[in-house]
Amino acid sequence: MTRAIERQSGAMTESDFQVPVLFDYGATLTWAVSGAIVAIQRRFDIIGVFVVAMLSATGGGLLRDAVFLDRTPVFLTNPAYLSLIVGATVGTAFFGRPLHRLIGSETIKKIVDLIEFDYSSAVIQGFDHFCS
Repeated sequence: MTRAIERQSGAMTESDFQVPVLFDYGATLTWAVSGAIVAIQRRFDIIGVFVVAMLSATGGGLLRDAVFLDRTPVFLTNPAYLSLIVGATVGTAFFGRPLHRLIGSETIKKIVDLIEFDYSSAVIQGFDHFCS
């Protein structure tokens, strides 16, 4: 009954719209790789690469959770997110140069951008579907 009233009033509960966890992990990994690529191109050390990768992967969620929703950010309560970011940092640091030589930085950037765009589009479409 309460849920029906919330839907009529337009209020959206946390359980109404959930992104599948593997999809969320994939997006976190992709954004972390994107940030790591930028940091490596600017010749940051490994700690700088990790910080940029972490901010790229979790910046939006950090802002949403800590500032607007006044709760602990998810990446601090779930160790999988930090593991993905560390993996993206280390993987990009070790395999970034060979991949760059093999297929070029523009191709890598286009692949990462395409994955990020697909994730954003899917989230927006899911939200639009829920609201209609």
